[in-house]
Amino acid sequence: MKSFKTYLEEKLSVSDGQQAWIDDFLKSDAPQFQGKSKEERVKMAVAAFNAAKKDENYVSHAQRKAVWANKADGGKG
Repeated sequence: MKSFKTYLEEKLSVSDGQQAWIDDFLKSDAPQFQGKSKEERVKMAVAAFNAAKKDENYVSHAQRKAVWANKADGGKG
């Protein structure tokens, strides 16, 4: 089973723009959206877009993991 993040990464990229993410979330019939209002879907789309944009700033997966590990331990290494 694919994770929600993997599902999004396959279909959308940051270069598509935030509105494309919102439109996709609004028209999606994926199970994770069942019972969600339009407002909830828009909030989810914006959050997912911002998370993807933040991830895009890292050079590699290893770099991202190192930064987050450093944040988790308060910068103690």
